[in-house]
Amino acid sequence: MEKSAVEEWTVENVVEWISGLGLGNFTATFTGEEIDGETLLGLTEHMIGKIFRTMKDQVKFLKALENLKRTKANEHIVSEKVLPVECREVPQTSTSVHVWTACYTLPIFPPVVQMALDRKDIGFKSKDKSALRAALIQTLFDDLSKYTL
Repeated sequence: MEKSAVEEWTVENVVEWISGLGLGNFTATFTGEEIDGETLLGLTEHMIGKIFRTMKDQVKFLKALENLKRTKANEHIVSEKVLPVECREVPQTSTSVHVWTACYTLPIFPPVVQMALDRKDIGFKSKDKSALRAALIQTLFDDLSKYTL
């Protein structure tokens, strides 16, 4: 699939994405409901429940959609110095809850932390404990824990 902003995806792009998730049996629904990229990003859990009848499919779709939104939200964070990396799945252990990838996508930070990151607040570099540093570390810990706990 050609990489473009999700909001610009056509119904065909969304159907291709859905098929890539292993949910190809729902492509007719997405086509019939004319779900394009903008609509995809606006789906609510209630709407998703109407499309996907089993919880397994709902969870699979919600995780993929969350990942898609997270990737979109973090696009502005990527530095020009970062070289493209091909993400690959790391073999799952029996204790893993989620599949760990060789690439890590940053979580969505609380607004106050994100604003401080955007303005490159020096409080993050300070040796003193601060509420901002604690919130940043807690967000990262919570996100990474879902892969390891």
